[in-house]
Amino acid sequence: MGETSVIESTNELSRYRAECRASPVIIKNCVATAFLGCHLDLREIAWKCYAEFDPRSFAAAKLRLQTPQSTALLFASGKIVCTGAASEESARMAVTKIYQSVSAIMPAGATSLLDLKIENIVGTAHIGHTISIQKAYEWMRESGDVTVMYSPELFPGMRFEIKKWAKQYAHRLGLLKKLPETKVLVFHEGNVVITGGKCKEDLRTTWKILRTLMASFQLDDKVCGGFLLSVFKPHSRLTFVPQEIEALRLKTCGRKRQRRR
Repeated sequence: MGETSVIESTNELSRYRAECRASPVIIKNCVATAFLGCHLDLREIAWKCYAEFDPRSFAAAKLRLQTPQSTALLFASGKIVCTGAASEESARMAVTKIYQSVSAIMPAGATSLLDLKIENIVGTAHIGHTISIQKAYEWMRESGDVTVMYSPELFPGMRFEIKKWAKQYAHRLGLLKKLPETKVLVFHEGNVVITGGKCKEDLRTTWKILRTLMASFQLDDKVCGGFLLSVFKPHSRLTFVPQEIEALRLKTCGRKRQRRR
């Protein structure tokens, strides 16, 4: 099935696209939040910590770190939002550094690092082949997925939540832990964006489910007269679709017929 690991941000994804093979999930952004336990004087912090602060445009001071590379927003309430980190460890390290910088200019004992947690991990990957997005969308709608959205005239990607499909594939793929509540964005070329992860395992589980789900809608790319053609392979991999999902689709279609009568 190819790569199922999760790695930190790199520029290697283009290599997998060129070779038409599945990539690991590459983390592009990790968002962490924390609370310092006291009210902050943002003007003083901006002056002494070399942060950007303009209360007329935004109610937070912006502090940029080079190591680890990230950007943090400090609010007067004491809340910190750190974005741009390439891993969970980098995000926690960035928040800790900011806490130390702020504590150095505050009265002794005034600040505490509280409720540090990862809020969102965004990853990107390549599925290894092109996808018939229209057919995938129609099948998922018929199967009862109300979260799936696809409007090619507005946006070229298909969006949906993975939780419904995680429940269907949990036993088949051996997913016995907590199921992820991530959201997925899939493009025709096979590019994928995963958001909403709380840890690497969420991205890894989502990637396993997504590749199994999209395998039934693989396209064969062929060159004809100098043009690249994408040919759908009907029912070539329907063995990946569990019988329970097919039964759900038939049940949903039966309900629609009863309503029309």
